Amino acid sequence: MGIGATMQTGFLYALQNHYDAVVQIDGDGQHNPASLPSLVQPILEGRSNLVIGSRYLAEGGFKSTFLRQLGIRFFTVLIWALVNRVVTDPTSGFRAMDRKAFELFSKEYPSDYPEVEALISAYKNGLAFQEVQR
Repeated sequence: MGIGATMQTGFLYALQNHYDAVVQIDGDGQHNPASLPSLVQPILEGRSNLVIGSRYLAEGGFKSTFLRQLGIRFFTVLIWALVNRVVTDPTSGFRAMDRKAFELFSKEYPSDYPEVEALISAYKNGLAFQEVQR
């Protein structure tokens, strides 16, 4: 059924088991689990509902293909145009969410461009989000 249904299933599981927070991490090996403390800290401190681990905040950043970089820039501009916020890594699959965020996403989670659409949905629903260096 795709990533949207898979993510939604995980969020429903977290809700049913009374989790306070969840972490999303892509399985492609590009995110270092050692970065988890900095990813979840804003959630634990109540400063954000959704935290994105950005591959591009660090000096030098993540190296990717030209087409991928072009796509990420497109989505960065799109998000800026829609929510008036700069997000350097809108397609990052390394995210932490508090209960309010994953409760929202348990009802509906996008499947076409899930990370990008989730940010727009978070904004429309009044959730605070931020990026941290991963």
